This record gives sequence, structure tokens and C-alpha cells, in this order.
Amino acid sequence: MDMKVLDIGMNYGDLSALILTIGGCLALIGAVVIYKKWSMGNHNIENEVLMWAGGIVMLIIIQVFVKIMFGM
Repeated sequence: MDMKVLDIGMNYGDLSALILTIGGCLALIGAVVIYKKWSMGNHNIENEVLMWAGGIVMLIIIQVFVKIMFGM
């Protein structure tokens, strides 16, 4: 068990970069989806914005949790 935790801890930098990359891609996709809805005349996009922003915030929370869990 200790060896697995050590391996994950050593690869935390890669995992952190991967999580941030996924978050950036999701932010771009969300921005395009929201812009498309806005430009098509649908001005009731609050729920869509909250959904996309919540997903990105969740990725950041997961990243912090992994950092705390493995003591980095």
C-alpha cells in the first residue's frame, strides 16, 4: 500500500497538469456551448453557466483533495 501511495505522490505533478488541462478544455467547450445558445436568441442561460462552472470548480476541488490526500 505504501509503495502505491508513493508512486501516486511522485506522479502528482503529472496528475495535476492533466486535471488542469481537462478543466481548460471543458471551460472552452462550455464557453462555445453557452455562446451558441446566447447567439441563437436563448437568453435564459443561467442554468447552463452554473452547470459548466460547477463542473470546473469540482475538478479544482478534486485536485486540491488529491494534493491533501497524498501530502504534496
